[in-house]
Amino acid sequence: MNQRLLILLGLVVTVCVALIVSGIEIPLEFLFGGGTCCAMAYSRGLNIVDAGLQVSKALPNGAATVATDGIKLNNGDRDTFTVPCELLIQAPALVVGDLADTKTMTYDIYHDDAAGFGTETLLAGAVIVQTGAGGAGAAAAEYRFAIPSTVKSYVRVKATNNHSGDASDKSMTVSLLF
Repeated sequence: MNQRLLILLGLVVTVCVALIVSGIEIPLEFLFGGGTCCAMAYSRGLNIVDAGLQVSKALPNGAATVATDGIKLNNGDRDTFTVPCELLIQAPALVVGDLADTKTMTYDIYHDDAAGFGTETLLAGAVIVQTGAGGAGAAAAEYRFAIPSTVKSYVRVKATNNHSGDASDKSMTVSLLF
């Protein structure tokens, strides 16, 4: 975000808080998307990426599965995750050599209580499915996943290639958005 936008956003928030504290009612439509103030509320306003909570992984060479490193969510003492955030999965464009017609690259989200993912379970399956078509491969895709409060301590994404194409020169990126 550029600095002027951050300053403007800070001023808007300051004015909204001052109005609320002084007892002036502000219609919810104004605060949550009905007006120009806080128009990001529809996407929950989660667009800040912490580079320490972003991982990339080269896609598979041939019919195989690869997994990103896990992202630690720092769950609370009672094993509940309460910070509102989203997982952003970005899948690159794939040419026909990476993904032939009718072949697929499927992305799944897993979670586990241990960093080693020895007892991982599927959190969300097939959140992105890229299918080769028209001799052109597949377009880039992205998916935003709202992290549920019941998520385990670590999350990661797996990409599965169902054919022999080599997509290892491309990488998926997974980011935690705040």
